Amino acid sequence: MNNNSSYQNLYEFIDIAEKNRKYASNTAFGLKAALRLFEQQLKAEEKINLSMLKERIEQIYQSVYAANKSKMTASTLETYKKRIIKILADFEKFGNDPNKLANWNPPTRIRKNNTLQKQQSSEIQVVEGEIQDNQRENGNSSSLKNKIELIFSENRTAVLFLPPDLNEVEAEKIKKYIDAGIS
Repeated sequence: MNNNSSYQNLYEFIDIAEKNRKYASNTAFGLKAALRLFEQQLKAEEKINLSMLKERIEQIYQSVYAANKSKMTASTLETYKKRIIKILADFEKFGNDPNKLANWNPPTRIRKNNTLQKQQSSEIQVVEGEIQDNQRENGNSSSLKNKIELIFSENRTAVLFLPPDLNEVEAEKIKKYIDAGIS
């Protein structure tokens, strides 16, 4: 790593990498957040000499942890440390050479749609012809209902009681209510 490189060069490198589509905007934001957090604990010589920063990263991390342990979890602080190590490594490889930067092809991650995963993993149980408890207590056992139980997670379920002869207009009303969202 170039001894003339300063901490400010890391911010500039992130901006350049983002403009060249090497970092997604959310990645760039996370890296800058880590830089700001660590910057508070750096000594003057560590801010102007990135080689020194890299050598002392564990000691600096201990200072960052001590200063922020009551505000952030240990795993969050560890994530910030990993981001600092990543930006230092990327800067060392690509920061001083425009040709290397141009030919840099960072791996892309394809994220799955969490909503779709939750829908696919949820269990749906339909119990045909179950009598609602409050109707049973009132002596009205002639109103049979379809019970639909949606299990989203261990602690989150939804139960729907629907008439067996639900028509399209009624189904559309239910759909509009769900689409509007429950707040």
